[in-house]
Amino acid sequence: MAWHSAGCRVHRGAGATLYLQNLLNFDWEQTRSPAGAIIRLSTDGSLRQSVPDAHVVGKFNPPVMTTADLALKFDPEYRKVAERFLADPDACQRQLKYTATPVDLIFGSTAELRAIAAV
Repeated sequence: MAWHSAGCRVHRGAGATLYLQNLLNFDWEQTRSPAGAIIRLSTDGSLRQSVPDAHVVGKFNPPVMTTADLALKFDPEYRKVAERFLADPDACQRQLKYTATPVDLIFGSTAELRAIAAV
């Protein structure tokens, strides 16, 4: 995963919390990936070398967010759920066992969001 230092261990420990901390606490600027896709990189220089490279041992990269990730920050309803999970990591971990990523956890129908927020 390109958005935090825990890599694919997102379902264990602080991975989801770190994702939400990065997303909500930093500003993100639009740029293009080497392949031309629209991505977002943090404007905070301290994050530029925080994510271990997937292929090169000892190399680090900046965390990357997508437009879908940023929706969790800027859409008022999604942000409520993201902030709730950031404030209560145990609730987030309980819900993550049913999803692939934190983004899957938060994106859903309005009814699903209400059900998750009520837990």
